[in-house]
Amino acid sequence: MGCFLVRGKSMQPYLRDGDLVLTRRRRGRPRPGDVMVYRPERLPFAVVHRVVEADRDDVVLRGDANSGSDPEKVSSGRVLGQVWCVLPQAGRLLSLLRKIKLP
Repeated sequence: MGCFLVRGKSMQPYLRDGDLVLTRRRRGRPRPGDVMVYRPERLPFAVVHRVVEADRDDVVLRGDANSGSDPEKVSSGRVLGQVWCVLPQAGRLLSLLRKIKLP
């Protein structure tokens, strides 16, 4: 299981900046419509996008608010998990709690 903070607008309206998503390992092959977290080859952070195409080895993903698919096919080895729970704005709350100095 993993926990990821959503940053940006690419998955609106399903996910919003500041949401927290919990992931789990996908049983079986990803299917169109699944929301996955993956690590792109050339970015230092994970991305949360929806599967639009899937074959035996790779998936094509796209943000719900994006007009086109992500520029690269994603191999199963780079998929970090499937979103199974969304905690709206919980990431913002965690950020605020980190700033509070306790006695």
